[in-house]
Amino acid sequence: MNIAYIIYYDEEAKKNSGFIDMLKSECRKYDIAIEYISFEKVNLMSESSFENKFKKIFFVINRTREYKLSLRFEKINVKVFHSSKITELGNNKYKTYCCLKEYFEKNKNEPQGEWIAHTVLVKADDLNNVLNDYIGKDYVIKSVDGHGGSQVFSLNDDGTKLGSYRKNRDNAKNNIYKSLQGHDCVLQKRIDSDSNDIRVYIVFGKIYAAVLRHGNDGFKSNFSLGGSVEEYFLDEEQKKFIEKFIEAFGAGQLSMAGIDFILTRDGNLIFNELEEMVGSRMLYNCSKHDIVRKYVEQIAKLQERGTV
Repeated sequence: MNIAYIIYYDEEAKKNSGFIDMLKSECRKYDIAIEYISFEKVNLMSESSFENKFKKIFFVINRTREYKLSLRFEKINVKVFHSSKITELGNNKYKTYCCLKEYFEKNKNEPQGEWIAHTVLVKADDLNNVLNDYIGKDYVIKSVDGHGGSQVFSLNDDGTKLGSYRKNRDNAKNNIYKSLQGHDCVLQKRIDSDSNDIRVYIVFGKIYAAVLRHGNDGFKSNFSLGGSVEEYFLDEEQKKFIEKFIEAFGAGQLSMAGIDFILTRDGNLIFNELEEMVGSRMLYNCSKHDIVRKYVEQIAKLQERGTV
């Protein structure tokens, strides 16, 4: 039996125990024993202990968002999902933007029209000055490494719980600053979307499924913040558009990932972010897709071809 590992922070593993159990169940069908080990435990290992523990394993799934962990496995030639490159990009929105822009310009393959909102990097030391300049304007600011929408803010008065900017501009600015203090951020022109976005699930470089998320409170559409979700069926033009991004990241690089797009009022897709540690709860809640089964099935096919 082949031995593999899945790694989470302990607290995250508790929240995702169902996913871990599904993964174990599917892996057993292919004679793979996948075991959970915490990041806290792995992080304490010396390089020699790390190599002795993992050198001969089949593969590892890194669900920690720590790209340096993936790098440790790569250095001892162990297959890791995701690679250090994808893990780093998926956890730094500005680096993702730069990677895509560089790829499209180099290959002269940039998607037609506006494919991303105008984006500017805001260093942590400049955050207060930028907020002073842009509060009340039609922009969005978000930390480069945030997840789940908790560090995403509209700088204009959109009825969010931050209160009316017109009545209490300084209070709104201070609330945002406290939430983002110490983080590098990206400043983006706000896109009119009626709080709709599309999450596209990718399994080993292929579009697997998509869901439409709608925000019920404010401009954010995150399911974890109380938004609604339903299965979404992409048309052929949308698929071709999305495939450009998969190609830019490297078709074989995205083993089980999500790419999020803002759905504009006129039906266009605007790239939002790469979610390399994509969850599956939304998809199971609104469709009959079994993404964990598909994921493990594809890993087993790689095993047959000797590429894992």
